[in-house]
Amino acid sequence: MSINPICRTVTAPALALLIALILSACGSGPEVSTTPPPDSSPATGLSIGGNISGLGAGKSLLINLNGSNALTLSANGSFTLPNTFISGSSYSVTVGAQPVEQTCMITNGSGTVTSSNVTNLTLSCITNTYTLSGTVTGLGTGKSVVINTNGGNALTLSANGSFTLPNTFISGSSYTVTVGAQPVDQTCMVTNDSGTVTSINVTNLTLSCTNNNIAPTITGTPNTTVLANTLYSFTPIASDANGDTLAYTITNKPTWATFNTATGELRGTPTTANSYANIVISVSDGTASVSLAAFTITVQPSTGNAVLSWTKPTQNTDGSTLTDLTGYVIYYGTSTSTLTSSMTVSGGDTLTATIDGLPTGITYYFAIASVSASGGEGNKSNPASKTI
Repeated sequence: MSINPICRTVTAPALALLIALILSACGSGPEVSTTPPPDSSPATGLSIGGNISGLGAGKSLLINLNGSNALTLSANGSFTLPNTFISGSSYSVTVGAQPVEQTCMITNGSGTVTSSNVTNLTLSCITNTYTLSGTVTGLGTGKSVVINTNGGNALTLSANGSFTLPNTFISGSSYTVTVGAQPVDQTCMVTNDSGTVTSINVTNLTLSCTNNNIAPTITGTPNTTVLANTLYSFTPIASDANGDTLAYTITNKPTWATFNTATGELRGTPTTANSYANIVISVSDGTASVSLAAFTITVQPSTGNAVLSWTKPTQNTDGSTLTDLTGYVIYYGTSTSTLTSSMTVSGGDTLTATIDGLPTGITYYFAIASVSASGGEGNKSNPASKTI
């Protein structure tokens, strides 16, 4: 205790005399302080803790403190690390091992301990999710395709390249990817379209698009008649919108004709008159086939002519002089006994005639008789023949 400087020690003889003054002077001095100075030593035994949420049932995670294993947590709620700290210590809390199929994040995980416990660590856990992705090829310019996952979650793709479906999956989820809407005039197919998500993203979906086949077209009007011994030729016109190679076929082809499977030409020369029915020419692009309407080719006989000449008769059948000759009748046919066709020639001085329209390849026989003014006919001449 300090003494006020006004107060001094006195000798015994003066004690009685001065006691009143000393008491008076000392009683009126300043008050003496008795509070101890503040303690400047650091606080000890401080803890670090917080709260964990979202941890799945039956799962656990390890948290580290300043790089060393510190605590395994197996339930949601509050936690406190086993270590203690003095004020001024720095700390860093991290996840040392994540729970299976979950990811946990720490907030307020680092700092410096002050004079009180740290209680604001927040550990939030979420279940891991995975995506489905792949590539699309062959999609036509300006076209789009819609794909669905498990019957919904539609995604519209409008360009070739990579894509990722909008929905996510947890490990163990099954998935099926299908085409919900095809592009115009195209068909798209999904490969690796179904499966079960494991612990990684699915990246092997393949969507391949191809142009739909458009059937070829074929046009043309074939001739339906031809003369025997005359060339017949018909080639249809065909096209294919996909640019496919075309091949032609024919049914009921005439025996006298050939057929070109690359061009569709029917070509040949018939030699005899006949009729060939139900001829069908078709064209195929390898997928679809179209045909012309069935048609019939009728082979008509080709014709030629016979030029006849004779000598003017001078006598009647009775030997008298022929004076009233007015013309002739020419009889003809395919045998000497069937001269059933005839042609009249006017004028007794006419000595030649031509018969047209006779089918070729056939032998005809001809005989001529004179005609008098009275209309009587003389005897027929001996037959003459010609193969037309």
